[in-house]
Amino acid sequence: MQLRVVTPTEEKVDIEVTEVTLPGILGELGILPDHTPLMTALVAGVVRYKGPTGDGLLAINRGFAEILDNEVTLLVETAERPEEINVERAEAALKRAQDMQADPPEDFDRERSQRSERRARARIEVSKARS
Repeated sequence: MQLRVVTPTEEKVDIEVTEVTLPGILGELGILPDHTPLMTALVAGVVRYKGPTGDGLLAINRGFAEILDNEVTLLVETAERPEEINVERAEAALKRAQDMQADPPEDFDRERSQRSERRARARIEVSKARS
């Protein structure tokens, strides 16, 4: 099956894969060849895939997935490979989000803070793959 990952600025991935795991809004989704057609929202998290040359990881920010006729298309705000992630920046973003949740200001947006935390955690997890 074909995996395509597209951001507003580029096509990040276009590769033949045997398996894809996506961060869906209700939890992880495993996609194998001949999957039932599906369209779903995605949350910030890790996309895992198995291709002919090995496994791959991407840290994504929210978006949408369409699975149709052995094509998995992800339209996401951002997608980063392990080597593209600034680990120090991701760790700082995680600390900021955790600090805000521990001692929220008056105008605190909990949902936004939780999205920031999920994105930072995904970026840190994916960055470890380059080690």
